[in-house]
Amino acid sequence: MSANVPTLFAAYQLRQLEFLLRISRAMTSRLELPSLLELILRSAAEMVGAPAGMILLQSEHTLLEPALASRFQVRALYAIPTEALAAFEPLLDAATVRHVQDAVAAVAGSNQPPAIDLSGRVHQVETELGMTLGQVVALPLLFEDDFLGLIYLFRGDYAFSQLDWQFLQGFADQAAVAVRNARLYSLLRAESSRLITILENSADGIMILTRDRIVVAINHTLAAMVGIALEDAVGRPCSAVLPLENVAGEEEEMKSTFTSIISHELKTPVALIKGYAQTLARPDAEWDGATARAGLQIIEEEADRLESLINNLLDASRIQAKGLRLDLADVDLVNLLTRIADVYRTQANLHRIRVAFDNSLPPVWGDEERLRQVFTNLLNNAIKYSPQGGAIAIGGWFRQAQNAGSAPESDAPESEFAPQAAAKDSVVIYISDQGIGIPASDLSKVFDRYYRVDSSLRRSTAGAGLGLYLSKVIVDAHGGRIWATSEQGKGTTFFVALPVDPETL
Repeated sequence: MSANVPTLFAAYQLRQLEFLLRISRAMTSRLELPSLLELILRSAAEMVGAPAGMILLQSEHTLLEPALASRFQVRALYAIPTEALAAFEPLLDAATVRHVQDAVAAVAGSNQPPAIDLSGRVHQVETELGMTLGQVVALPLLFEDDFLGLIYLFRGDYAFSQLDWQFLQGFADQAAVAVRNARLYSLLRAESSRLITILENSADGIMILTRDRIVVAINHTLAAMVGIALEDAVGRPCSAVLPLENVAGEEEEMKSTFTSIISHELKTPVALIKGYAQTLARPDAEWDGATARAGLQIIEEEADRLESLINNLLDASRIQAKGLRLDLADVDLVNLLTRIADVYRTQANLHRIRVAFDNSLPPVWGDEERLRQVFTNLLNNAIKYSPQGGAIAIGGWFRQAQNAGSAPESDAPESEFAPQAAAKDSVVIYISDQGIGIPASDLSKVFDRYYRVDSSLRRSTAGAGLGLYLSKVIVDAHGGRIWATSEQGKGTTFFVALPVDPETL
């Protein structure tokens, strides 16, 4: 008899492998958890000759609802009618499950079966049922460190051995993998459904690509933007659906330009401030009051220049990061421009600054400090780029919607005051100079960030190429428009059109 034990053990192992192979095949061919659990439970019961059994699983909602973490549900039955489940409550409550979890944790990593004594609870079930269940084995469903549930198997004629437990644990492991896979699949479907909902209801164009930039999904918004049917876009390369310009070279060029400009523009005022400060602080020299004041004035002017550059850089950075915030109210442009001109008249001895408005202008809805920044920059440029002096004219008119209107007389040619017809009531302001002018090829670029017209005067004047860029951003944020006309050697005129109605913002 003892000689047959290895043979019987080998046959037992072979039978177990057959059951496990059948379960593995089922797991690869289907993801329906209920049928998989029934197959695993039936195979385990037949393997050890157990006439009845059940599988308990932790609720799938415990991640979202921690209060349900201790609640387990019967998910598969073998030879137990559903109407008899109420009698099994002593084996299903949270205290019993915690008892099993503690026993499993006590032998973690030892490959030994946990000491789980459920005889008292089984007796309660037998009393309620009015029949004998016999012995019970509790097999934990563990995936890594997660306790997913339990398998209960009942056998009345003889007790479960350690060998039974070892064989059955293979079925429990398969069940744990099946549960984990099914839940991941369920989560994937839920996320996929959520993603589809976002795609279909987004007002922004969205495209999802593979690692190789092949389109796997595109929403109606983007399809309409690029003029392609959804079914035609899926499976095609991104470049075929949404041709994009290669801006890497432009970005590198802009980065290089920024570094060059900033290093020069920061270095110049810092060098002057340091030089004059060191000179005035020399212990071996005594300076008269006039010389000291002249040196201090240069230090103050260069510090102001440095502060202006830093403020422009900060404004450009803020705009790029989160847009422009406006503090809106009624703005009297005539009063604002008159005050700006008065400030510059004391600084520009070679220039005649004339402010002329033939008619009163309605207030515009805007941010006065931001608009002051725009007109200050335009007037500063008019002075800077007309080094020989001359007249600078500031004026404007009210322009009705869809009507270009007529312009007041000025020193600039009348053709410069004929902008395109407006779609809304607006006030048009102009600032013209008699300076060096801007080449026609550069007019479309002067509002680009860090762009400066290439000229001999440019190389001798301060600036980082941010003033007109910031001016355009501010005007655009007001719902307005800024543009320029110019003739080399004769001067430049900048126009700013700002809407009157606050609802246009």
